[in-house]
Amino acid sequence: MITIAALGQGRFTGEKEPDNSEYLGPFDRAGSVTQTIDGSQVFDRRYSVSLDLNCLATSSDSSHDGVGYVVFDLVAPGGEALDAVVTSAGTTVSDTVMFVYCDFDPANPADSLVFWDDDDGVEALSAIVPSDGVTLAAGTYKLVVSGFNSSHTGDVTVEVGGDYTIQAGGAGGAGVPTMSQWGMILFASLLVLSGILVIKRK
Repeated sequence: MITIAALGQGRFTGEKEPDNSEYLGPFDRAGSVTQTIDGSQVFDRRYSVSLDLNCLATSSDSSHDGVGYVVFDLVAPGGEALDAVVTSAGTTVSDTVMFVYCDFDPANPADSLVFWDDDDGVEALSAIVPSDGVTLAAGTYKLVVSGFNSSHTGDVTVEVGGDYTIQAGGAGGAGVPTMSQWGMILFASLLVLSGILVIKRK
């Protein structure tokens, strides 16, 4: 019975990342925000996400679909390593997963990823610490916190350190443009400039 219950919580599976460290903070934290994972918004959760500060991180599709999540708007000052932790105080979800996105679309959860963490916080909670090297450029990012599987619902409290700030977000939305989006912006700008030059020549 113990083994079955543990497996139901997502423990001891091939998708469960090793618990490499217990979060020992706090650093100089800028405050905390609490939201509730209630299953009203769900996505097909990713795992094994590489670090890519250009929003092109590779990841694998987990076997856990329909997992509840909440979104926080994370404002980066630029040039400072991220310190973000799901705290045990104020959190009732027993097992969390944290993702950093440049922009988050729940229908396309593999896009615009920067990094993730599974269990580097207290027990099975998540934390991204400065030693992870997630030094974000200045801008607003999406910090997505989900349960490990669809059974994990409840309150989630996230704290950030340094000059980062955080607030409750929505289901997703405009964040930092990805490399492909920057390319489209540049292309559109060149088209407009070309049109202006043609008009002036006439």
